[in-house]
Amino acid sequence: TLGSHKKPTWEELETQLVDMQAKYDNLEYSRTRAKEYPDIGDQLDYIFHHGVEKWKEDMIIPVKNKYPKE
Repeated sequence: TLGSHKKPTWEELETQLVDMQAKYDNLEYSRTRAKEYPDIGDQLDYIFHHGVEKWKEDMIIPVKNKYPKE
């Protein structure tokens, strides 16, 4: 039941907060990439006209190289 759970200590909460912040910070590259990629409709149109390999080469890889996973 909900009432049977032990309340966390302040230290446990602080540790959890530090862990969560680190995970959030480690995904900064992902959030930045998402803002930089073209609109999904534009990407699909590009794939239709140029193919998947050209799409990756022209639209995806440059953004990934600009904001690498650390």
